[in-house]
Amino acid sequence: VVLSVVCSGLLYTLFRRAGVSANVALVVAALALLNRYVFGEWLFNYFRLADLLSAILLIVLFLALWGGRWAVFGVALVLGVLAKETAVLMVPVAFVYLLERRALSREWRAALLAALPAGLLFVLL
Repeated sequence: VVLSVVCSGLLYTLFRRAGVSANVALVVAALALLNRYVFGEWLFNYFRLADLLSAILLIVLFLALWGGRWAVFGVALVLGVLAKETAVLMVPVAFVYLLERRALSREWRAALLAALPAGLLFVLL
């Protein structure tokens, strides 16, 4: 239950950082929390815990990417790989994001260093 509330709060934060108004972000987070097919499955099906952790880590990865916090990105990526392989999708997303913002030439080393441990762990697992 606590992780589902944390996920909903992080979803609110994600939408606020994306420029969505507070009222709309609150409605989206509340609707996500009340959605029985998503959060209901995560809450009452023990085998879906990895999905909930993956969703939380994906939101953290997006927030770290937008803030340029590569250490947080790297740690969340490693934890995401341990939870579920879905987090690996954030590696190409990060490089396309940097390319789109014309920051790839400045930040590619930091992004690569953040992604490398998770990539190695993904291959080893």
